Amino acid sequence: TLYLLQLHEQSSSQKVAILTVSVDRDLEQLEAFVQQAGLPYIVIPDARSESSLANAYGVRGIPVTYLLDRDGRVAFQSVGRGDLVGAVQYLLEKSPAPSA
Repeated sequence: TLYLLQLHEQSSSQKVAILTVSVDRDLEQLEAFVQQAGLPYIVIPDARSESSLANAYGVRGIPVTYLLDRDGRVAFQSVGRGDLVGAVQYLLEKSPAPSA
């Protein structure tokens, strides 16, 4: 969570969106954690149904990270922490945010 908060702070001006998916089954506990931690990014609860995001992306362990490019394609994947900051920087250099 800490590295996602740092990434959010470093990249918020560069039109980078952070979405997280939680596989927790206890939604009340998840909501309490998100509120208590004051997370500035979206946390999507994944109910582990047949159409869950974890199933769609073939998640077999956590944490797993997917970085999508501006076209919605998986550009980076890491089990564990990985170098998410470096991957985001690389993608931003490769494809800068469009001007407002």
